[in-house]
Amino acid sequence: MASLDELQAAIGYSFKDESLLLQALTHPSFLGEHKADGSNQRMEYLGDAVLELAVSTFLYLHCTDKAEGELSRIRAAIVSEKPLSVAAESLCLGDYLRLSHGELACGGAHKSSILSDALEAVFGAIYLDAGFSEAQRIVLRLMEGRMQEITADYSAAVDYKSRLQELVQKNGVSFPEYVLEAQSGPAHERIYDYSVLIAGKNMGRGTGKTKKAAQQAAAQQALARLGGS
Repeated sequence: MASLDELQAAIGYSFKDESLLLQALTHPSFLGEHKADGSNQRMEYLGDAVLELAVSTFLYLHCTDKAEGELSRIRAAIVSEKPLSVAAESLCLGDYLRLSHGELACGGAHKSSILSDALEAVFGAIYLDAGFSEAQRIVLRLMEGRMQEITADYSAAVDYKSRLQELVQKNGVSFPEYVLEAQSGPAHERIYDYSVLIAGKNMGRGTGKTKKAAQQAAAQQALARLGGS
């Protein structure tokens, strides 16, 4: 295993109780071949809660224009396996993991699921060693770049039209109807203006450089009015 001092320098935190970090790096498979105090599973459970609270606080303070439902969806994207494993890879966390010979042989040190779980366990270990404030600092240090990217890209990735259709169907209302209200600009720089009607009532309006973008904007406004975020 590489030096834990190097890992702590990469994380940006030095443990008072280094055994906590060692446990965070111990995959359950390791216990089948070696003696150890325990695996990182329980610590991962704790770290998951620490991560969610740190991310929730960040989003609450920095995304004041977003409603609860959208904040929840953005948070879910941030705390998912892929962003966590990318952050873990930036630390070369796989080089420090304690794995069984079999898990090592099949590339366990590079598996996204193992890396993301281990990083959550590290967050839990920091919480146990120093409390939430310090754990939050490290979460933001390691995840803030991806948090900002996901938050910025999220609106473009959301299919508001599908969500609006699901909502009105669930409530037994007829399908949304998108009406082109106006278009302007030269052919290569068209701006479209759409309204969305639900049961004949205008519930949203949006503009965009494509018909799809304008319809998505109209659907987003309708969702906000209907409480679907």
